[in-house]
Parts: sequence; C-alpha cells; structure tokens
Amino acid sequence: MARAPAAVAAVAAAAAAADAGDPKLAELELRSVISLGGEVWPPLDAAARAWVFAVYDVHKELRFVGFSKDLRNSLRTVLVRQPEECHYYKAAALAELDQERMVAIRASWFEEHGSSPVGNTAAGRLFWQQPVDAGAISERGKPRAARQKGQEIVRDLKARGLVEELELDPELLAQGKVDVLPAPALDEAQLRKVEAERSARAANTRHGVATVDGKEVPFSLFFSTEFQSNSGWVYDVVLTASDTATNHRVICGDMYVESLALGPEEVVLRTFEFLLRKKVPRATDGVLGNTQFGMGYFAVGSVEQAFPDFAAEFERPVPGEDLFWRFNRIIDHKDFDPPMVPDGFGQRELTGPGAGGAGGPGEPAAAAAEEEEEGLGAAA
Repeated sequence: MARAPAAVAAVAAAAAAADAGDPKLAELELRSVISLGGEVWPPLDAAARAWVFAVYDVHKELRFVGFSKDLRNSLRTVLVRQPEECHYYKAAALAELDQERMVAIRASWFEEHGSSPVGNTAAGRLFWQQPVDAGAISERGKPRAARQKGQEIVRDLKARGLVEELELDPELLAQGKVDVLPAPALDEAQLRKVEAERSARAANTRHGVATVDGKEVPFSLFFSTEFQSNSGWVYDVVLTASDTATNHRVICGDMYVESLALGPEEVVLRTFEFLLRKKVPRATDGVLGNTQFGMGYFAVGSVEQAFPDFAAEFERPVPGEDLFWRFNRIIDHKDFDPPMVPDGFGQRELTGPGAGGAGGPGEPAAAAAEEEEEGLGAAA
C-alpha cells in the first residue's frame, strides 16, 4: 500500500535532518546477538546514553530498527519476542538521549535500506514491541500455554548457543504471555564475578575460521571436558558456528600430536575447521548411511580415513593408514553421558562457569510502557 504524501514528506524531512556525521548502516559492524561465548552482551560504552540499533535475520536481512537506553536488555527482549528474526545486529551509540536525532538516524537507515523493514511496518511492529502471546483460548489454559511457549523459546535459544539464563516475567506468564525480565544492573563486585566466569570459559574456548563456499565462517570450540589416557585424549566440545551450537565427542590419538607437532586441542580445532568446510552435517538423526560421516562422536583418525584430502590440512605428514587409531562404537554417546574412566585414566574438568543470568550495566526497563509511545522503550 502506498504511503500518504504527508508520511513520505515526514520521513524525507527526518532523513534530511540527520547529521552528516551520523553513522550509516553500511559503516557499522555486524555482530551476532548471541556471541560466540554464548552471551547477549554487546560491547559496553560508558559514555553512551542511548542507542539506535538494527536487527537482522539469519540471512543478514534487515528486519527491525529500534531505540534503546539499555542496549543489552533491548537485545535480550527482541531475542525472546522474535527469536527467528533476531540473529545479528548493528548499533550506533549516542552520547545524549536526543529523540529527534534518533528518529532522524532511523529514517536515514530506512532510506539507506530502500524501505522500512517489516518489523517497523504497521503490521509488523507489534510483534517486536509487545510480549509473545502464547495463543491460549481459555483463561484457564493461558498460564500453561505461556509456560510451554517460554520453555520452547528458551530451548531453541540454547540450541543456538545461549548460555546465560533468561528469567521470564511470571506476571505475564499468568496472563498467557511471554517476555523476559531485564537483566539486573551489577555492582563492581558482581561485575568482577561475571568477568571471572567469562574468563574461565574463554580459557577453555578456541576460535577458528572455516571458508565455506568462498565465505569465511567464524566458529568457536568450547572444550567442556577432557579425558586423557595412555593413548590420547577424549574431549567433549560445544561447536558454535552459523548461529548454532552443537555437542560433540572427539578422540584425538597421541600419534597425531606427535606426528603433527601440535597440541591436541589445536588438532581438534583444525579437524572441525576441515569438517565445516566440507559441510558435513553437524547433527544427524537415525542410522548413518555408509556415505555419511557422523560428527556427534568420532576420532580424528576416522576423519583421515573418510577424507583423503584431510592430510593437506597440516604442514607435517599425518600418521597414515597403517597407524589409524581404530575403535568400535559399542555405546551410543549421543546424550553425552560422562564416559567410564578405567584405571590409568586421568580426568580434567574444563567447564568454566556460565554467564548465568547476570546483567550488564544499564537502567532496568521498568518504565518501558511510558517510553514506548516516544520510541524509547526496551524494544521500541
């Protein structure tokens, strides 16, 4: 439907009012809403008093532009309200809460994009600005439907790699609606604790980049558990790539460490880089066919057996066919129960504390209802 001339003129005027120094969408860095560390924690800017932010879907298409006084909580809010549409974001920090300038920046981004994104249209904005309606028909069934919907949303987000906790609003659940409570502001002691937990997790996380179909795909491997024997290492890892997290168990024989002159974690990291580049399915259902490679539970040696070009990943020769560490899979570990540790094995727990539900600095969105009219609520 065509816009009214007055509306077109208003948008054009707002766009024209934007400062030449205001950031353009194309100039801003595209970031994942859920970081590789599993958190919704945008870079902090102590001088910022407001943000204009743009949200993108998994295909990196613009879906919504909003205003915020607390960027982290705004991103948490839209992530729960529109999880399928909320994968990446760009944000411009402002030193002052200047509503006129924020509106002008948004209008200039619309113009740069070529149109208003669907989340800013009359039909689409309600899905971004209001809690999720669980869809129960009866009053009696509303709380149960909302709890189920909330559990489904949280489960799907954790499958995408989210490790921090999301506390759902209990009052809204009772009304049949789903929304997330703002993460609380932290004092210095709490911030230090969060940073320590993040550092512990980061110490057990390795990062890499796989080139898939000519495009660079960053990924991370969180080494949650290590079991060492006289013959090598067994790792439980969480692979996060393309906005999805999957669990894997990997065996790395010490012959690879010795032959390649690399640490076992580096061998595992480069093995996953190879498998991602090969576009091997990360999760498979049912019985694997003869031509399928199972990434849920495998040995580095089995990768060398299945892919003749695997050896080219390394500067030194790989052990080779005669030295493959062969194993028979007699137990299904797809649920990742801790393996039995016989005598002679050493076990090292690597799991660092998660981010929990700790929030970042910023004022809670208690007054979001009053501010929404002016476009400054948690997800305006």
